[in-house]
Amino acid sequence: MLEDPHLDAISIAAPNFWHAPATILGCQAGKHVYVEKPGSHNAAEAELMVAAARKHKRLVQMGNQRRSYPLIIEAVQRMLKAS
Repeated sequence: MLEDPHLDAISIAAPNFWHAPATILGCQAGKHVYVEKPGSHNAAEAELMVAAARKHKRLVQMGNQRRSYPLIIEAVQRMLKAS
């Protein structure tokens, strides 16, 4: 997948311990990366991810699924109002 010239981006949905290494490998391969949360286990891994994205001029986004989903927003607002 990383060697496929027709792919511009990859989505990483692997076990958590693979998120940072896979993101770095993706950037090194010239791919933009969407990575599931957590992006990394610690600050050192996160810094390596940022460095790889900058060095290879790639976009990296960590997903927080459904945080902006209208039904989730409404549910959170209802819980806050009730408490």
